Amino acid sequence: MKFLYNEDLDFFIKILGDNFNENLFDFRDPVIKRKEFDKMKKDLFKKIVLSRQNKCQLCLTSQCGGKKLVLDHMIPLSSNELNKYIRGEKGQNGKKAIAQSFGSNHPDNLLLSCEHCNNHKKHKFIARDKNGKFEIVDVSSVIK
Repeated sequence: MKFLYNEDLDFFIKILGDNFNENLFDFRDPVIKRKEFDKMKKDLFKKIVLSRQNKCQLCLTSQCGGKKLVLDHMIPLSSNELNKYIRGEKGQNGKKAIAQSFGSNHPDNLLLSCEHCNNHKKHKFIARDKNGKFEIVDVSSVIK
């Protein structure tokens, strides 16, 4: 496993703690990873529902608990958050900062989420707090 920047590795070790493992990461092109995910999503969903109960693992909003569950990546397949907050990159000509490839399609990186919580999370990183509950990571506060 090879991070492009050491400070990215440090960031993930900091937010994931004991939950840090290589299965969470895949640095290949996100387009390839998304295509693979689309092909295996149905089977992965069935396996994860059986092993993790049939309810939202995130519980991020007061509307949590909708009947429709989806698979969500704890570490997004790609994100520009670290380029923005660690390296201070800004997009040019009205575009966003460049995204990096991070998350994998491994079951260790997947969560069951209701649509409400998934929409609330957007493209953010998720980690467990000290009580084991999932929370959205505020990148800017972690890197201070």
